[in-house]
Amino acid sequence: MRTDARGHGRTSRTRPRAAVLAAGLLAAGLAATVAATLATGGPASWLNAAPPTSSPESTGTGGDTGPGNADNTHDNAARKSATKTPEPLPPVSPVPLSVPAPTPSPLTDEVHSIRAADTAIDSLVAANNEILQRADGGTQGLQNIAAGFVWGELQALATERAQLGYRQVGEATIRSVTARAVDLEASPPTVVLDVCVDATGVDIVDANGQSLRGLLYDPGSPTLNVYGAQYLDGLWKIATHEIPDSAPCA
Repeated sequence: MRTDARGHGRTSRTRPRAAVLAAGLLAAGLAATVAATLATGGPASWLNAAPPTSSPESTGTGGDTGPGNADNTHDNAARKSATKTPEPLPPVSPVPLSVPAPTPSPLTDEVHSIRAADTAIDSLVAANNEILQRADGGTQGLQNIAAGFVWGELQALATERAQLGYRQVGEATIRSVTARAVDLEASPPTVVLDVCVDATGVDIVDANGQSLRGLLYDPGSPTLNVYGAQYLDGLWKIATHEIPDSAPCA
């Protein structure tokens, strides 16, 4: 059964709950910052100078075999010991996202499917909010609520923020959610949701705490985000995302 925006399956809700700035909304604004960062280049402190190459005369492996070469061999060994690269520390894995894992359930009717997709949006924006505020690259648990394009979108955003040291301050709010279309006969079954996001209270700061708000894409009003939920492995996961041109909402 397929229901579009004119069908009986359309539902909406309005709520002032805390949510997250849509990833596409921020990604567009950060493009200039990322480009500038890459253009100027970053510090090369990760490059380690190669240890000096020893000649046969300094190592005692060739030339004279007198006492002087023995001293050179000792000095060379000391230099090698002093320039030995320390063992790297084991990587620290970011803690999992604090989004509860959903429980798989059978596919039912339109009403329950819309409700489940709506819940998935709640979980997604909560995870997105946490990813942007923590800015440590952690996305563990995201696979339970996101798939396809949206999963890749948030993975890339998490990595970018961790590398650049950018952190979100404040929260966006979801003004309303409306079911645009439902198709339970599709493969996979889908629910399309119009999500009105108000990000006017959000700022981004760099590693020094300096605001980057001037570089953000800021339409000055709530913006429509269209999310597509898909029924995969017994779960409704958010898989598609777009921001239509000139799409204010209320």
